[in-house]
Amino acid sequence: MKVYLINLDRAHDRLQFMSQAFAQAGMQFTRVSAVDGKELSEDQIRNVVSEQGYWGWLTPGEVGCFLSHRSCWEEIVKADEPYGVIFEDDVLLAPDAGRILEESAWIPHDADIVKLETAGFAHLSRSMEFG
Repeated sequence: MKVYLINLDRAHDRLQFMSQAFAQAGMQFTRVSAVDGKELSEDQIRNVVSEQGYWGWLTPGEVGCFLSHRSCWEEIVKADEPYGVIFEDDVLLAPDAGRILEESAWIPHDADIVKLETAGFAHLSRSMEFG
């Protein structure tokens, strides 16, 4: 399964940290340049957000995050593969993540999107601070 990592161009430390984490998990990834919400104009944001949602207006960072994920979805479609996986550059990878993602039998046959998430790592702390 092809793996995509969303990473801001200015976040070199995160990319380095994630490169090590993916290597330890036995995984390769394709870096996708994140859309920096700080650089979006009001018009660009209005093209994505047309009204206030239940929780209020999306922040520029949230809009950038959405657009980054949309770029990954487009890459998955272009790759013409049955599945792809998208990670943000602050993910905590399980040591066996590569083994789990090397096959797709666990994915429900009728799923369009599967969100992988756990609260099991809440007790872990990172050995690196991101600025």
